[in-house]
Amino acid sequence: MILIYNDANFKKYLLHITLLFCGVMVLGILCGYFMPHAITAPAVNYVFHDSVSAKAIKLTSDNYKAILYFVNNTIVSLMLIIIPLLYYRLIGDNIENKRRIEPIWISRMMIFGQTIMIGIVIGYSIPVINNNLLIVMALVPHGIFELTGFLITSALGVWFVKEKYVQEIGYKGLLKIFLMYVLPAIFVAAMIETYITPWLMGMVM
Repeated sequence: MILIYNDANFKKYLLHITLLFCGVMVLGILCGYFMPHAITAPAVNYVFHDSVSAKAIKLTSDNYKAILYFVNNTIVSLMLIIIPLLYYRLIGDNIENKRRIEPIWISRMMIFGQTIMIGIVIGYSIPVINNNLLIVMALVPHGIFELTGFLITSALGVWFVKEKYVQEIGYKGLLKIFLMYVLPAIFVAAMIETYITPWLMGMVM
């Protein structure tokens, strides 16, 4: 089994995607804070009313909430691997200019889309809720693990294709890496979001 944290190329992709995430998050927060609410309303309404998290909050059973969080985030993480891989494998060989379909660009777009929405909601919530500590408690404790899983997964798909590990470790090896490095972080995030986050929010409300 390849230890991805000992691989210099994986570290490079992970750093790249992490820096992108941080930059887009700051941009999203600024947009959410300063832009008119009429413009940011679609993203905010989705997060608070239509997202999986919004639906999970309405469930009466904490166990069901934890399962829903875990399953949803596992699916998102798998998509962060599968979509770049499929795009590259199915389309890449048919296009002469490979730079146009580098898998890292697919990961960039996916990270940008998810992160800008989170940032907008945070920026929107700051003046509305007027309790920054509450926002921190609602997002940071479980977000540390959840986002770590997402960032690792995004880097993993790029690393797997670009460094030719398709031939070396195969898709079964990639799945083992996912189970070893990503799934535990997603599980811990689901447990914290279900059982600890509400308690922390209650302390600062």
